[in-house]
Amino acid sequence: MAKRPCLEAEDASCRSDGCAQPAELDTLRTGYAELSQRVAALEQRGALFATIDEKVTLACTWLASWSTSPAPLQWLHALAGFDTLMAGRSLQAVVRSRLLERVQSRPPSRTRRARNKNELRLEVDSSRGAFDQMVKLANAQVTVSATGSSRVTLAVSFDHPRALLVAIDLPLHLHQSVLVGTFRKKHHDVVSRVIVEQCVSSSGGKVYILERSVTAGQVAVAMRSTEDFDTNRMSFKHPLQRRELPASSLPAMSVPGATSILWRSSSVSMRCEENPMLMCGKLIVSLPTVTFEGDARDLAVFM
Repeated sequence: MAKRPCLEAEDASCRSDGCAQPAELDTLRTGYAELSQRVAALEQRGALFATIDEKVTLACTWLASWSTSPAPLQWLHALAGFDTLMAGRSLQAVVRSRLLERVQSRPPSRTRRARNKNELRLEVDSSRGAFDQMVKLANAQVTVSATGSSRVTLAVSFDHPRALLVAIDLPLHLHQSVLVGTFRKKHHDVVSRVIVEQCVSSSGGKVYILERSVTAGQVAVAMRSTEDFDTNRMSFKHPLQRRELPASSLPAMSVPGATSILWRSSSVSMRCEENPMLMCGKLIVSLPTVTFEGDARDLAVFM
């Protein structure tokens, strides 16, 4: 019975420790939260330093090649993520939209007056700078076709219409629908428009130029052995065939192809703009076309 006070003291001590435990846990939780915040702040600083390090490395790379760079501000544009060809991309988008709208319209009839029924022509307002950027995106060669005190005309010629579609960055799955279009007239007659260059051979037959190759001196064409027409079957006796011919055998190869993009400056803009890249003008897209009565399936397979 004499040891009972000690047991009571131990029980009191245990109860005292039990009452102090929640306070210690709160202290630990508070310390852990502060430590987590500090760790997160350090991680953010580390990410910021890593980003700065990448930018500095990129800047040093551009500075190292500054002596060979044609544009001193090019490395700054790359450092800031600035698209230096945005005007050219916008011009490509405008031409794509206008072309897709135009090919949905039925070709003009023979009785309707037209400037050139064998040409699909688009005109878009454009600055000289936007034209140069679009040409750079297409990796094409520009020819100065005419110069003068009041006007400047620049030209880009293509070996075939599909090359122009690539130059304006038209999606590949839309090429066929642009090159070949079939329409119905009022009396359910079918008429087709094919974007292809047509000429006449030395023998008088029709030749459809599929692709020019000026450097190789060859031209890919689609043509028939003869132009004989079977009135009973209402079709040609011989089908179209793809052939490779010397460019010298076709008189049409002596002049540039009909597939082209021209930029023609405005005389007023030339007088008021000091910076030539800001000069306004007309962008003219020309594509050769042939109109057929029927669906033109025999030629469509080569497009």
